[in-house]
Amino acid sequence: MTTYIPQGPLKLKRFNGQSIETMMIQNYETVLSLIEYLESVGGKSHTVLPHAKWLVEQGETRKSKVMCYFCKDKPIQNFLVIFIKATGEMRISIQDTCCDDDRCRERLMSSEQFHPHNLLPLRFSSIVKFPHTKHRKRVLELFRQVFGIKSANGQTLFQFFKDQEQ
Repeated sequence: MTTYIPQGPLKLKRFNGQSIETMMIQNYETVLSLIEYLESVGGKSHTVLPHAKWLVEQGETRKSKVMCYFCKDKPIQNFLVIFIKATGEMRISIQDTCCDDDRCRERLMSSEQFHPHNLLPLRFSSIVKFPHTKHRKRVLELFRQVFGIKSANGQTLFQFFKDQEQ
């Protein structure tokens, strides 16, 4: 099996020249749907398919640039989504994160014992769990803080996905 080595951001004519890297941030499901479609029509030789698969894979393995609030030793890998019953809103914040250590997760979960909450992995696939745009924007803002994403342009995002691969 050959390993796909991307050369740079991939712009898609079908999406008004938008890069697939930007779509990973703005509309993750479209990237997943594109992969599914290309696989279903036998588009394995299409340049978009290996690039999209590579991006999705990279989105699952990013490493945080922020250390765990509790142990201050390991990068954060989880974030807590807190449901505020009184307002019907969700709280998604960098303060509500932790590493994968069981003690740190327990401390984070116990700090919000009076609100319904959900602990999610710090991965791009977690974005699909949020059906509303305003909640996705909060998750993406958290990702920008945690991963150090400064810009949402194709080249910057390509570099973000490629950098940790090496």
